[in-house]
Formats: sequence, structure tokens, C-alpha cells
Amino acid sequence: MLTGLVPTSIANLTELRVLGLGYCQLNGIFPAEIDSLKNLITLDLQHNSFSGLVPTQICDGNRLNGEIPWELNHLVKLQEIYLSSNNLSGIINLLNVHLQNLELVALSDMMTGSIPSNFCLTNSSLQHLFLAQNKLSGGFPLDLLNCTSLQQLDLSNNEFEGELPPSIDKLEKLIDLLLKNNSFSGSIPPEIGTTSNLKNLYLFDNMITGSIPLEIGKLQRMSTIYLYDNDGSIPETIGKLKNLVLLQLRQNDLSGPIPLSLGYCKKLQQLALADNKLSDVLPATFRFLSLLSTVTLYNNSFGQVLTALDLTNNSFSGSIPSRLANSINLCRLRLANNQLSGRIPLELGQLKEINYLDLSFNNLRGSAISTLFLSKASAPSTQQ
Repeated sequence: MLTGLVPTSIANLTELRVLGLGYCQLNGIFPAEIDSLKNLITLDLQHNSFSGLVPTQICDGNRLNGEIPWELNHLVKLQEIYLSSNNLSGIINLLNVHLQNLELVALSDMMTGSIPSNFCLTNSSLQHLFLAQNKLSGGFPLDLLNCTSLQQLDLSNNEFEGELPPSIDKLEKLIDLLLKNNSFSGSIPPEIGTTSNLKNLYLFDNMITGSIPLEIGKLQRMSTIYLYDNDGSIPETIGKLKNLVLLQLRQNDLSGPIPLSLGYCKKLQQLALADNKLSDVLPATFRFLSLLSTVTLYNNSFGQVLTALDLTNNSFSGSIPSRLANSINLCRLRLANNQLSGRIPLELGQLKEINYLDLSFNNLRGSAISTLFLSKASAPSTQQ
């Protein structure tokens, strides 16, 4: 592992294209002569112990401070800039430089300032922009919509506000749209359905309201959706998302039934619908979700209408939740052939409408079911 200072003679390597010194034990002030490396494409100096005012270089995860220098303009072939995890200002200085080949900008953590209005007019090749965990504010930067090559946009954990623009559909190549933990408001523009390459959508921890647009069903490549603070119902069109792996819609004000079409998202592995006002029963189409491993449905209104629950032949573990007793209309409960353990909750005795119960082939213990349900239940079983 390299240690010590970086020599100023590094500037003599005028044909150098890639310089990787990341994760070493280098320290001191990085030599400003780096701006002589006109052919440099990639410079990785992240996670060292460089200090002092930022020179003309790319240093991620150090202790640099001050403004980003204009001299970066000299690195005309530069394609990637990593300056995350520092204490820098002057984002304008960096993003105004004429780096025609720039494809990636990572300026997360502690950056101040604002995004310049002409940024994408001079950086048309930009594909990846990471500006998370800064102190950037104002409305959604409309000028970013001119970055038509953009594939990843991360503005998470900032202080942006206002509505998301309908013209978001200009970012036709966008794959990741990460806007979590800001103060965006208004509704999700239906035009988002035309960003056909979108795979990951993170909009949680904002103040976005309104219904989930029907157009979301057009996003055929969508894999991950994180949405909080919406209302209305879950659109039936969500069942068209054949590549959906994770759907996180908890802490909304969603009402009505879970759409039958959701059962046709056969790649779905995680489903979170807790803390809503959803009602009715789980769709029969859920039997098609063979990859589903995690489901959270607590704090909804299922209990008032649920009459049958059959989770036989799965691998559920842990104890039977006592809140099942809130399903006051439950008639049939089948939890056989799982890995359930612990005591059978006495609260199940409150299920006055129960007439069929099967808890066989688990590791349950407790009072006999007959004492819980008296003569109400038929074919009760706690067979091991």
C-alpha cells in the first residue's frame, strides 16, 4: 500500500490516461501540477488523507475544502469526476467548465451552491449525475432536462422543493430517478410514463400527494418503486410491470382493494403496503407470485372484510400474530405446513365466525384449540 506524499513530478506523465491511487495512505496537499495531464480520462484518489484547499484534481472522500477551481477546465478529456465526501463549495465553478467529454459527476456530501442554468448545454455527454446529501435548494433544476443522455440522476437528501415538471419525459434514457428526502410537492406527473427506460424510482420522504398515475404501467422495465404520501388507489395498470421486483407503497393514504393485476408481476420479491386504508382481501392471483419473500400489510382495513386466509405449504416462521383477531369476519384460517412456533395466541378466541382452522405441521404450543373456540370450529388441529 502506498503511503506519504504524491510527488510533483507526476506532472511529467503527460500521456497518462488513468491514475488510480484510491484507498491508499497518501496525505498532505495534492500537487496542483496535475492540470498538466491533458490526456487524463480517469483519476481516482478517493479515501486518502489529502488536506488543504482543493487543487486542480479529483479527490473523493478526503478532507478538502474551499471552492472547486476553474483550472479543471484544462482537463479537457476528463470523463469522470469524483469529489464526494469533502467540504467543498462552488458547484457552479465545476459545472460551468467546458468539459465536453464529461460522462459522470459525483459531488455528494456537503456541497453547497446551485446548479448553473447552462450546465447541460456544455456537458451534453453527461450520463451519471450524483448530487445526493448536499445542501442544494430551489425547484427541480429544469436545465437538467437538457441532459438528454442522462441515465442516472440522484438528487436525494437535499432541500429541493416544488412540483416535478411534466417535461421530465425529455430524459428518455433515464434509468434511475432518485429524489428521496427533499420537499417536492404536488402530484407525480403522468408524463413519467413516457420515460420508457426507467428502472428505479425513489420519491419517498417528500410531500408528494395525489393518485399514482395510470401511466406508471407503461414503464415496462421498472424494477423498484418507492413511493410514500400518495392517496387514491393502486392503479390496475401496475400489473403490467412484468420486471417489478420491489414495490414499496407504505405510509400512503391508499384505499380500496389490492388490484388483481398485481399478481401478474411474477418477478415481485418484496411488497410493502402497510399503513394504508386498503380493504377487501388478498387477490387470488397472489398464488402466482412464487418469488415473493416479504409482504407487509399491517395497519390497513383488511380485517373488516377478510373471511378466509390460506397460507398453507409455505415457509413462514415466527409466531402467529395476535392481530389476526382483528379480522372479525374470518371464517377459515389455514396455516398448515409452515415453520410457525411459539404459543397459539389466546386472542384468536375472539374470532366468533371461525368454522375451519388448520394449524397442523408447525411447532406451536399452548392451550387446546377446543378451549379457545369451544364448539365453534370444525376440524381444529395443532398436529405437529
